[in-house]
Order: sequence, then C-alpha cells, then structure tokens
Amino acid sequence: MIMWSIGNEINDTIDPHGLDITRRLYDYVQKYDPKGNAAATIGSNYMGDENAQKCSDVVKLAGYNYSEYLYDEHHAKYPDWFIYGSETASAVRSRGIYRFPADTPSLTGADYQCSSLDNSVVGWGSSAMKSWRLDRDCGFCGGQFIWTGFDYIGEPTPYNTKNSYFGIVDTAGFPKDIYYFYQSVWLSPEQKKVLHIVPSFWDFTPGQAVDVIVYSNAHHVDLFLNGEHIGSHVMNLDTDAEMRAHFTVPFQPGVIRVVGAYEDGSEISEVLHTPADPAAVVLRADRDSLMADGRDIAFVEISAADVNGVEVGNARNRIKVEVSGAGRLVGLDNGDSTDYDSYKGDNRRLFSGKLLAMVESTLESGDIVVRAYSEGLEPAEITLRAEDCGSPEGVSVVSENGFPAAQTEYTREIPARRLVPVTDSDLFTGAGRAGSVGLVALGEHQDAGGLAGAVGQHDGAADLLVSVTGVNTQLHMQLDGLIKLSGSGLADELQTFLGIIQCSLVDLLGDLLIFLTSKHTLHPPYSPTTTPMERAVPAIMLIAASREAAFRSRIFSSAIF
Repeated sequence: MIMWSIGNEINDTIDPHGLDITRRLYDYVQKYDPKGNAAATIGSNYMGDENAQKCSDVVKLAGYNYSEYLYDEHHAKYPDWFIYGSETASAVRSRGIYRFPADTPSLTGADYQCSSLDNSVVGWGSSAMKSWRLDRDCGFCGGQFIWTGFDYIGEPTPYNTKNSYFGIVDTAGFPKDIYYFYQSVWLSPEQKKVLHIVPSFWDFTPGQAVDVIVYSNAHHVDLFLNGEHIGSHVMNLDTDAEMRAHFTVPFQPGVIRVVGAYEDGSEISEVLHTPADPAAVVLRADRDSLMADGRDIAFVEISAADVNGVEVGNARNRIKVEVSGAGRLVGLDNGDSTDYDSYKGDNRRLFSGKLLAMVESTLESGDIVVRAYSEGLEPAEITLRAEDCGSPEGVSVVSENGFPAAQTEYTREIPARRLVPVTDSDLFTGAGRAGSVGLVALGEHQDAGGLAGAVGQHDGAADLLVSVTGVNTQLHMQLDGLIKLSGSGLADELQTFLGIIQCSLVDLLGDLLIFLTSKHTLHPPYSPTTTPMERAVPAIMLIAASREAAFRSRIFSSAIF
C-alpha cells in the first residue's frame, strides 16, 4: 500500500464545500492510519480549477487525470506537491486487430474492434507511447497509472458492445501487444529481456504494406524476412519520441524474424511463420496439478495450429470443451468485446487465435481430463491432477454446475479466418475501365455471409459513399461527378468465392477505395433489447488514378475478422 485515495473524478472538488470534505477525509486517514502506512491522495480531472487545486493542496500528493499539460505550471506554483498521473492514456485496442498504416489514427471500424497498433485514441486521452513520453520527460513526475490494466465489462468506448477496449490485457487475461511496450520501457534488461513483434501473426495479402513494430529493451534490433535483412533500429528508450522500431514491409509469406542485441553481447529473438489453414486444436495449461479443495483453478489456453504445427493467430474456429473426472468447466472467454456467447457455456469461438478455459477442482482427488474439439480440426486432450489436500474447514464449496446458466448451442460452423480481395485485372485504362473485384474466404467450407461493396475516397473523408449488398443487386449511382459505379452481387458456386461486383470507372479524378465486406450475424444477439446485428468486415482495394488516365488497382488491405 502506497497511497490512500480519498476520491477520484470527484466533481465536488470544484465547489467551495469540496475543500471541507477533503479536510475531513484527510483527517480520517490520519486518524485510522496513525503510523502513516500510506499517504492520502486525490485523482482529479479538474486540476485546472482553483478550488480543485485547493483540495489537492491539503493532501500534497496530487493525482492528475489526463492533465499532463498542467505539470510544469503547477510544479512552479506548488513546489511542495508530489505530482503523478493518476489516470493516463485511455487508448483503446482489440487484441490481434490491426488497421494499417500505423501512423494514421483509426478509432472505429465496421467490425466494432479497435486497432492494436497504438493508433486508436479517444478524444480525452492519448496513445500509450505519447502518454508515457509525457511522464518520462517530466523529471519531477512520480509516474503514471494506466487506464486500464485489464479490460472490464461495461464502458465499451467507442462502441456500444459488451466490455471495454482500454485494457493492456483483455478480459480473458491474454496480453495485448501494448503490454510488451510497457514491459520494454518499464523493465531493465537485468529484470527481463523484452522483445515482441507486432502484428502478432504473419498472414496478409502478398504485396500489402504491413507496418511491423518491435517493442524491445535491447540496445538495437534487426528485422529479417525470409532470410533477407530488412533493417536495424537502435532502441533509445530514454530519449527518443518513438520508443519502438517501426518498419514498413511489403508482405511476403514465409518467416519474419527479429533479433534484439544487448550491450552485454546477449541476444533475444522472435519468429513468426505464415500459417496454413487450422488443422488441429492445441491445449496448454498453466499448471499440471490442482488442490482438490473445490476452489483451485487451472487456466487452459486453447489455440489452433496448421498441419506443420504453426499457430494460426487469426483463427476463429468454434471450440467445444468437455471436462471429466475430478474437475469441472467453470468458464470460457476469448476477450472479444463483440462476442455475446455465455461465459458459462461449453463452447465459444477463438478470437485472434485464442480462447481461455477455466477448469476448477472438486473435493475429489484424481485425474481431470480436458478435451477440446472443433469441426474439421484434430481434437486435443490434456490430463491434469487434483491432489488430496484434506477437507477445507469453514468453507462451503459448490462442486457441481447445478445452477442455471445461459448456454450457447454448439454449431458445426467454420468461420472464415481471413478475406482476400481479388481482381481479374490490375490495370484500368482509357480503353477498358471496367473490371471485376471480389472476395475469397480462406479455408474450406467457411461461412462468411453475404457480399457487400462500397466506394470511398482514399483519405477516408468520404468513407462508404455507396454500397452494394446481397445477391443479384443492381446499382447505378453518380458519386459527386467522380465515378459511376454499376454493380451486381453474384453467388458463386464455389463455397470460398463470395461474389463479384462489376465496376465501371468514369472520370476518376482522385484515388478511391473499394470496400468489399462480408457480413455475419452476431450470435447471440448483439444486445438483448435489439434485433441481431450484422457486423461488416472489410477487405479493401485501392483504385489509384493517374494524370494519364491509367487506373491501376492493387490490394490495399486484407481483412481479419
């Protein structure tokens, strides 16, 4: 315990009576902690207000919520204050979701997720890197508390889904990429050698420009793609504004590898392989044995691997879990804010390749068998051991799942892990300005929903100007004199080919984006009070215009959903 908080975000501090309340609460701390185990403090959003400053002057331990811009002024005005960030950052991100380019802000998207490139920032907050830089470069600042360590149910800014996106760790306990940023800047190499590649999987569209970010506390890092040296970066974490290595790499399938070198000559490395389709379920438990006290819990991480054993980081397969013997399944979570499946059910989708099963002991000793399977995948099984520890005294233990719990029906679905935009021509000329674009869903027998198309400007200023949705839908519309789009959605006999939109481009004056999306319905319904929501997931193709009226199309971004 280092501080007693007598209030956070307390509006009363801006009123005159707030000073009296502050003094009374401060006196209570002195009375009930006479040995001074911790000092009293206030975390405030209102530090620009004179009355709020008077309240902080009582405690002297002044917490600032998203108000780093006041540090210098208040340090000069109140030199006896200990100043720190009581709430900082409030950046949002979804584990394993990436919106390129990394240096372009991207708060919201059609998939109701946030980018994990530290480029999803709310209006009152800042990126993790900027927030830490403000405190790092302030010599008198005591440090910062991050909003938040873990995701939590509620406050799903910037959407209206289920749980928050603020966390460094998701609700299932899986670290997001930014977790490793904080490790890299907060831990010395003597404490822990840190190295982490972003994105967390290497599976995109050939030729696509992928931002590769490396968090590390090494002296310098080197990046390699299929054995070719891409570049080096010296990690000046104490002085640089950019406390990460950042490379832009045209995607090629294969192996991406980063090596971190330390001043003592030691090295650390991380390798990602491009996966094939999921072929098998993989189980990893955080322990081999539990106490048979009816309360001890093992956390079992569930993932999918391809035929070569490579983890499929964007897998979305629905997994069913069975527990038998001296244990029981008490929860499933994947950290996905848009997933309304029951925490107490026996099946759930992987989200960005991961799912967590919580297995609790009973009062019996013996083997606990955990089995997980999914349609089209090789099942997996592990055995844990519940050790006799005697009968717990004075504790009532519920050792059976006897209470009613919401259940999600296990289906034979195989969700598509990725959509790939395709075209029958990469050149649009004055003589032939029409072409076909479509989507391919990777994997066999995937369910990816109906095709939709839309057009927007490259800079995002006119996102989704017009859309084409469904099968055999015709659309003719003039868009601000820029283009004329005529289209039809077609159902192809091939299960992996979702459809085609025929585009005619006329008098194209600037770069445009063609958005191709697949829609699927969230199940159970997105909200108990609304009808089921269709979530659009984009694959994006750039149509670039040249002054010579030659139109060249290339893949701009692939979609993971």
